[in-house]
Formats: sequence, C-alpha cells, structure tokens
Amino acid sequence: MKKMIAVLFDNENKITDFIHADHIVVYGKMGDSWSVAEELKGVRMEGRDGEGIRTHMNEIICRLGECKALVGSIITGVPYYILEKNRFIVCEADEFSDELLEQMGTDFYDVKEGAAEEDKKEIPLGPVSTDNEGNYYFDYAAAAKKYPELTSKKALLPFFSNELFQSVTIICTHIMPWIDSFLEQSNLQMESRRNEGLYTIKIFHKICRNQEEMCNE
Repeated sequence: MKKMIAVLFDNENKITDFIHADHIVVYGKMGDSWSVAEELKGVRMEGRDGEGIRTHMNEIICRLGECKALVGSIITGVPYYILEKNRFIVCEADEFSDELLEQMGTDFYDVKEGAAEEDKKEIPLGPVSTDNEGNYYFDYAAAAKKYPELTSKKALLPFFSNELFQSVTIICTHIMPWIDSFLEQSNLQMESRRNEGLYTIKIFHKICRNQEEMCNE
C-alpha cells in the first residue's frame, strides 16, 4: 500500500476537526520526503444534520481513494464511526508538521499497518451483523482489552445513532453506568446475565419484544 495521509485544515491552514474543516490535503511519500498529492475542497460539515454528515463522509471517503489514514485535531462521533467502519487509520494532533507525517508513516505504515488491519478483522471496534434480520453482536470486553482507549460510549453510541437493528448482544465486564438512562430515553429494553465474570447484555426495541410476545400468545 502507498504511504498516503490525509490532513484536515481550516481556512487558515491550521489542523482542525471535521466541523471546521475547509479542505483536506492528501500527502504522499515519494522516496524520503512527503509532498502534496491532492487537495480536496468542499469538505465542510458545519450546518449539516446527522444524515447529511453520514452522506458527506461517505463522499469524502470515495474521494480519498487509496488513502486510508487521516489526521485532525479531534475526530469523534459520526465521522469517527464511519472512518473506523471503512478501516481508516485515525490520528489526532494539535499541530501539523513534516515530523507529524514522518511519525505517522513510521508508526502506522512501517510497523503497525499489517498487524493493525488483521487485529481489526479479528476484534471489531463496534457491533457487527450476525444475520439479515437486524441482529448484531459485539464483544466489548475483548475490544476494550485490545484497545484501552475505546470507551463504551465511543463504541456504542455511534452504532445506536446510525444503524437500524432489531437486537444487539454485548459482552462486557460490567454494565455501563450510562446505559439505563440511555435505554429509557431511546425506548429500548435490556436483558442481562452474568457468567464467569462477564455480562451478556441483549438490547432490543420495546416494540420488537411486544410483537414477539403477541406472536407467542
């Protein structure tokens, strides 16, 4: 894979987030130096609703082509979820420099790229579909052990906001303290059981369970 890194810049050419991004510059390494390979205009997210952000992010990913690494000041929420889903290497930095490109090239391409891609296939960073009926499964305990920086909110909230699902089964070491209030607000229900130190949580829509109970009467 070619060494390519995309960087988010604002209108003052300072590294920024997706909300304030004015353009994206794609850098490529030729020999021992990095140079501008492409510049993407019209990437601003500000003012877009959730569906608009998702559509725009998918368009940006198509425009980035072979580039699968991106750096910005902060990358969270829907953009982070979509980038991870498309197996991007994501990095956050306060300032842009040639040293940043070189460090990312070393850390993510020279050393970690092959292993990271395999790890992501083995341990997903969010729920994955198990069938064609809207059922999902996520071993958060294993993912959190592999990626200590992955919080339960970072792994699950984008999923709940972006995916249509019937149920999601989650393996975790404890029941997340925020989950009860979130389920109540979202009209969702939860079943849980504990076995050998791990919780198995099943989350589903109240209407799905009510329909299931009616069918069984």
